[in-house]
Amino acid sequence: MTGTTVRLPQLRPLQRELLDQMARWNVWVCHRRFGKTLLCLCLLIKHSHMCPHTAPRYAYLAPLFRQAKQISWDYLRRFAAQIPGAVPNEAELRLDLPWNNARIQLLGADNPDSLRGMYLDGCILDEYAQMQPRAWTQVIRPALSDRLGWAIKVGTPYGKNHFYFDWREAVRAQNAGDTDYHAALYRASETGVIPQAELESARQTMRASFGDLAGDADYEQEYECQWEAAIPGAYYAEELRLVDVQRRITHCPYDPTYPVYSAWDLGVNDATAIWFFQLIGRQICLLHYYEASGYGAPHYAEYLASQPYQGHYRGHLLPHDGGHHEWGTGERREVTLQRLVQGEVHVQQRPGLDTSINSVRVMFPRLVFDHDGCERGIEALRNYHHRWDTQRKVFLSMPEHNWACHGADALRTLAVSLDLVDQIEKQFTSTIPPEQGPFDWLLGNAVQGAGGKGRLAWMG
Repeated sequence: MTGTTVRLPQLRPLQRELLDQMARWNVWVCHRRFGKTLLCLCLLIKHSHMCPHTAPRYAYLAPLFRQAKQISWDYLRRFAAQIPGAVPNEAELRLDLPWNNARIQLLGADNPDSLRGMYLDGCILDEYAQMQPRAWTQVIRPALSDRLGWAIKVGTPYGKNHFYFDWREAVRAQNAGDTDYHAALYRASETGVIPQAELESARQTMRASFGDLAGDADYEQEYECQWEAAIPGAYYAEELRLVDVQRRITHCPYDPTYPVYSAWDLGVNDATAIWFFQLIGRQICLLHYYEASGYGAPHYAEYLASQPYQGHYRGHLLPHDGGHHEWGTGERREVTLQRLVQGEVHVQQRPGLDTSINSVRVMFPRLVFDHDGCERGIEALRNYHHRWDTQRKVFLSMPEHNWACHGADALRTLAVSLDLVDQIEKQFTSTIPPEQGPFDWLLGNAVQGAGGKGRLAWMG
């Protein structure tokens, strides 16, 4: 706006570096107390002043609405006091600016659907690792499309979840010369923002609170931005250590001479997770992992059909809530899905948490993972951990409910369904008439089903 001067706070050199190098899609991994919140709010003010569009809209998104207020509102009010004509609205956590009807809004990602319908010229997703991924994919990204807006995903790591994968993709694109992307990672031991003595004190405090192993893991994650810091209380740490040592994360190709099964964890507001697998001898070959949220049965049916396994599905294993009446149809989920997919749908009751987790541990020596197809699922298993009781300083018997639960729960469905899968295979084998050759079913020849009608062997 002509005649209006905006003076931003003094920024450190590394903050200025990010300000100057910003692209359209940014993924910034910053250690604690780097100053990312101040930097990001400065960027919102600056871009609202420069935006060529009428009534520009910018958002600062935190994992929870109350976090947005606690983290950023005081900063924003201070900015408003220095801008003549700026009007802060504390009830709605927004700042109306005196140029071009611009507005900055503070929002929470705890209810992504409530954010639908708005347009945005730019958005900060602060502590992105703690957010539901669909806040970005289903709400914020579409809101930026018509005005070609920008986004910054910023925070510290929380295991190899969606923040890690988005950062890695931004690094790949940036290295390939794509100027739409900018990736950065700042460790406390390298920036000099926090004195070394204070870093050592922080590490010792964390050790005293949580023990050496857990304290070091927290320190490495929060201050050194380590994606692979040990996860204290991880359920499958030893099992996955053996998987790594025995190199059972490898190239695990789909074999079309064997049927394919899928094991599910169902969700609508939460994610739905699916493991695709084959039984080859005693090995359980995990071919692929898929996860999405906010969709009904047709989406997952289309996804199944898009895979190279279509026509070769023998069964789809759903947990107990597969019998619930959902997906907006008034009928049971298993019935809805069965109408849409090839292969038979089965609902398997999962026993108690401890029993089913033990079933997973017993199954682990049989598992082989495809390194490309299962990468996200493997990271979910690595990050599946006990909840920590901050008062008693002990791990509880229940898991921390976070992004990792869905992949872990889908694997529990697989583990407790192995007897059912064996029964399906025995029943299938028994339907092959004696006069048929033992390998005719590999060719998809018709065999007599349980109802006496000819059917393709692959159809289960």
